[in-house]
Amino acid sequence: MKVWISYMADVMKLFIVFIICIFVFYYGIVRLSEEYEADERLKAPEKEAEQVYQMEMEDKGAE
Repeated sequence: MKVWISYMADVMKLFIVFIICIFVFYYGIVRLSEEYEADERLKAPEKEAEQVYQMEMEDKGAE
């Protein structure tokens, strides 16, 4: 019986450590997400990529 209680105590300790690690990971990801949302370089461009591609084609045609 004492072995079983010792085993369950170890399982509970492992479970608690696992839950703490999950919360630390989750809040770390949330914090990183908030920082990257405010980053201007990662916002969607106002113009479409087709215009840039067309400009490259026009430059190549001028050569």
